[in-house]
Amino acid sequence: MNRKLPPNLYERRYKTKGGYLRVLYYPQFYDWKGVRRTFKGIEDFATAKAELARLKQLNAQHYEFDEDKRPAATLFPWADKYLELNKQN
Repeated sequence: MNRKLPPNLYERRYKTKGGYLRVLYYPQFYDWKGVRRTFKGIEDFATAKAELARLKQLNAQHYEFDEDKRPAATLFPWADKYLELNKQN
C-alpha cells in the first residue's frame, strides 16, 4: 500500500530472513540547534506519525535531546574505588 508520508518521516522496507516484508518508520529532522536527529524505528504508521508530532513539539520547546544520553558505566572507576578501599585495610 502506497501512502503519502509526512515530511520528516522516513520509511524503510526490507525482507527478513524468513522472506517477510518488514516496514519501519523513522522520525528525523534538524533540531533547534541545527543537529540532525534520527529516532528509533517504529512499526506502526499511526504511532510513528504521533511520535513525530510529539518530538517536533519537544523541539519547538528547545528540549535537550542529548540530556538522555549518559555515559555508560565502565569498570575503571569501580576498579579505582575498589583498590582505594583495599589499600586502607
